[in-house]
Amino acid sequence: PVEIVTLRPVAEGLVEKPGFPKIAVGEKPVARQDHRAFFQETGWVTLPIVDRGRLHETDAIAGPSLIVEDGATRVLPPGCSATVDRIGNLHGAIGR
Repeated sequence: PVEIVTLRPVAEGLVEKPGFPKIAVGEKPVARQDHRAFFQETGWVTLPIVDRGRLHETDAIAGPSLIVEDGATRVLPPGCSATVDRIGNLHGAIGR
């Protein structure tokens, strides 16, 4: 009798790269509300809370602000910024 303990088949081939859906280019994002926060550099400031789901391609958000979504909150301190690329990624810049 023959017993096969491990069988690991391997396949090779060419596959298409998956496409990412592009997000829409739209109007300036609207802040949901304002929030007060303390930053060591500036003290107490009022900052907008931006809903990430409402951001579009090429939107730019200047700090100080909060970008919120269901699973995360991003804090943009004063002097920092973030932009949105064509598939919805946020790109942060420190001190710009």
